[in-house]
Amino acid sequence: MKAKVTKVTEQPSRMGGIFYYVFLKTADGKSVKTCIFPKFGNARRWMPLIEKARKLKDGEELWLDGLNMKGSLVDADSPVVVSHV
Repeated sequence: MKAKVTKVTEQPSRMGGIFYYVFLKTADGKSVKTCIFPKFGNARRWMPLIEKARKLKDGEELWLDGLNMKGSLVDADSPVVVSHV
């Protein structure tokens, strides 16, 4: 699945430290999100993308591909890559 990052928020974690919500809009317009905890192994794929998304200027977009759903959330273990629209 392909989706555009719309927002990244940082939240305190009940396990200590912080975690990130990554909000996305799919190519067909559906809003989805995922949760990334920096201490988990899948964060190595996501942290560079989170940093890139946080540095976007107005009008810039970051599209991701390789996303899979797990219930109502994007699976944080998805083989996510930057996509060009």
